Amino acid sequence: MIKCRKAKKMMKDKLAGNFLQEFTILWDYVDELRLKNPRSTIKITVNRVTPHSPTHFKRDGNNQMYLVA
Repeated sequence: MIKCRKAKKMMKDKLAGNFLQEFTILWDYVDELRLKNPRSTIKITVNRVTPHSPTHFKRDGNNQMYLVA
């Protein structure tokens, strides 16, 4: 039972790290856009996905992903 808890904690920590890393990359992208397009307006809305959030992508019969609007 202790191994399961440790494994679960390791995965949660890893996922949280991935979120932070991706969030950082997003702001690096914004900085690059500002550098290349100085007079542009850049608006970003970030919604954190929770288990209760609706899915944004689904898979079809050929196992291909598509965006759900």
